[in-house]
Amino acid sequence: MKKVGLFFVAAVLLMATTAMADTFSFTYASQNNDILGQGLLFATANGDGSFTAVGGTTTNNIGSFTLVLNPNGKAIKTDSSGLFNYDNQLFPQLDPVIDNDGLLFTNGDVTHTLLLNLFSDAASVYEAYTGAPGAGYPFHENVTFTLTSVPEPSTLLLLGAGLLGLAATRRKS
Repeated sequence: MKKVGLFFVAAVLLMATTAMADTFSFTYASQNNDILGQGLLFATANGDGSFTAVGGTTTNNIGSFTLVLNPNGKAIKTDSSGLFNYDNQLFPQLDPVIDNDGLLFTNGDVTHTLLLNLFSDAASVYEAYTGAPGAGYPFHENVTFTLTSVPEPSTLLLLGAGLLGLAATRRKS
């Protein structure tokens, strides 16, 4: 009985540590805080350690934005105004965590769409551009960018079950 309990605990803990979250939180800020924002991304794993963002939002001191979906999957897409390339790829284990094409967001306002492109030029070098069709790039800043994996509720449940199993096994001993 004790061996079965220990096996169960080990299996649950192993599953909890190998589960990869598909929700990421992120923050970005320019040195002088002209742009300061945070958001959430929902992503699907690509099987190679990278993820494709398939949904998300960000709010900053300019406004609220939603992720522009990339119908090309991992391939580069140019937005309809021709201002930005994007691929919505995330690389949480690497530096940089987003690539040169980066993430594209829109404020979704039908009368005056404002786009926000967050991307990287090199390791730990990130930029934020805003643009509007017909208006070019009214805003450009170098920013810091952090990406953090958010544990899934099922991962937390597995970890909790493993800890309860461990406690029960130790108590019976």
